[in-house]
Amino acid sequence: MVVAGLMLAAVIGVLLGLLGGGGSILAVPVFAYVLDLDPKLAIAASFGVVGIGSLAATFSHWRGGNVDVRSALLFAAGSATVSFAAGAWLSRLLSGSVQMIVFGVVMAVAAIFMFRGRNDPDAPPPEHRRTPRELALFMLMGVAVGVITGIAGVGGGFMIVPALVLLGGVPMRRAVGSSLLVIAINSFAAFVGYLLQPAIRDGLLSTTIGGIGLPLYLGAFAVLAIGGAFGGAVIGSRVPARVLRLGFASFLVVMATYILVRTSV
Repeated sequence: MVVAGLMLAAVIGVLLGLLGGGGSILAVPVFAYVLDLDPKLAIAASFGVVGIGSLAATFSHWRGGNVDVRSALLFAAGSATVSFAAGAWLSRLLSGSVQMIVFGVVMAVAAIFMFRGRNDPDAPPPEHRRTPRELALFMLMGVAVGVITGIAGVGGGFMIVPALVLLGGVPMRRAVGSSLLVIAINSFAAFVGYLLQPAIRDGLLSTTIGGIGLPLYLGAFAVLAIGGAFGGAVIGSRVPARVLRLGFASFLVVMATYILVRTSV
C-alpha cells in the first residue's frame, strides 16, 4: 500500500506536466482507495501534493516560454478566492456522492468542447483585446473552477485548459503550462481553506500510513510527483498540440465514465 501510493505519485506528476491537469483526478482516489484515508483527508492531502507538483511543472513550462502569466493570473483571480471559500465552508454542505456526480458531468462537458476545439491550437491567437463579454465569461469560468476545486478536491485543469483555449485564445501548449500556474494557486488556496477545519487539520497531523506520519509521507509523495511533473513537461514539449488536445479529451471521457459509474453503483 505504502509503496504503491508512492509509485502512483510519479504518474500523477507526469499527468500534471504533460496535460496541465489530471493529477488531482488520480490523487484523490489514490489517497482514498489505495491509502485508505478518510475522503475529507484525501481531498485535503491532494491539494497539498498537487499544488506543489503543479508549481514545479509550471517552472519547467515557463522556461520553455509556455506560460501565459497574464491570462493565468486573470483566471486565478476569479477562482482562488472561491476555492478558499469552498474548501473552508461549502465542502461541508454536500455529500461525497453528489460532489463526484457533479465532477463527472463537468468533466464530460469539458471533453466535448476539447474534441470540438480549434483545428490549429498552436497558431498564435489573434492580437485583440478581449471584449467585455469574453472577459466576463473568462472570469465566470474561473469562479466555476474555484467551486469545483474546493468542493471536489481537484485542481480544475480539465476546465482550465478548455477555458484558456476556447475563451482566452491561448494556444494549447501554452494553455497546458498556464493551467498549471492556476492549479497551483487554486490548490494552495483550497488547502488553506480545509486547514481551517479543526477535524481535518488534526487528522492530517495525527494520521499514519504504514507507520509513517502522514505529513512525512506526503513530503515523499510530493517529491516523486515533482519528478514526474518535470518528466511530463519534457514529453509534452515534443508532442504535437493536436495530439495533446485529443489525448486530454480522451482522458477526460475515460475518467468521467469511471467516476459516474462508480458513484452510481
